[in-house]
Amino acid sequence: MRKKVLFVLACCGALLAVGSQGAAAGSDGTKCDQNTQMFSGTTTTLIVPIGGYCAIDNATITQDLVVQNGASTDVTNSSIGDDETIDGDSNDTLTNSTVGHDVKVQFNSQLVTGLAAIGNDLIATHPSSIQIGGTGGQTTVGHDVVINGSPGPAQKADFAFDSLCDLSVGHDLLMTNRWVNFGFTIGDGCGDGPVTVAHDLVVTNDSALASHHFGPSSLDVGDIQVGNDATFSGNSALPGGYLEFNDNTIAGNATCSKNTPSITGDSADGPNHVGGTNNGCP
Repeated sequence: MRKKVLFVLACCGALLAVGSQGAAAGSDGTKCDQNTQMFSGTTTTLIVPIGGYCAIDNATITQDLVVQNGASTDVTNSSIGDDETIDGDSNDTLTNSTVGHDVKVQFNSQLVTGLAAIGNDLIATHPSSIQIGGTGGQTTVGHDVVINGSPGPAQKADFAFDSLCDLSVGHDLLMTNRWVNFGFTIGDGCGDGPVTVAHDLVVTNDSALASHHFGPSSLDVGDIQVGNDATFSGNSALPGGYLEFNDNTIAGNATCSKNTPSITGDSADGPNHVGGTNNGCP
């Protein structure tokens, strides 16, 4: 099969940083100290400053982690009580860690996860790359995974690619309105673990373009367990690339339409298994 990541206490006018290591206190949160570039311990909100880096290990962040524009962070063995926000042009790796509510990935940013749990939604808006399962161990998302839009004009992008493997989604998985110049893979041939979607799978209006060095790319969607309906429609690939939607087990209805070129598979691919009505899928 073809294969192609402040806690501040005011007392008598004094500001005291409590329970943090390698961090500097600020009025809007605990900022990761850029001298040590490390944080462990406990705080309410942790901020990785603009253009900075922070290795977050064995940390308890009771509210939010904010990765500001152009920053990078590696989060391991840690818990975030509420949200993680990854601002534009940033990079984050989330490993062996939990996020209580949402992970939000902004314009031209990258998220890599492995052995991670997100309590509610993973929402990526115009990201450069979402890579799930690349660091070992299943990622679970309690509600939706929504990946929508592309990182700016195609001719200016160096790298746009997604790989969703070893992923359990509690409700819907949507990959929509996105171009990629290195393709994307959802489930198909990952080898790291299955992709399961408890409700709907929607892959629509996505385009596989060409990279400057490796030529046309492809969209691979396969080997996914879908609890309700699946849609693969309005997708496209350049000549030399391909679209694949095969080997999925879909409890409800399956719809494939308006794809250019037509969906293809290779000798290792089998048909989709559809419990409801199959509307044009292989």
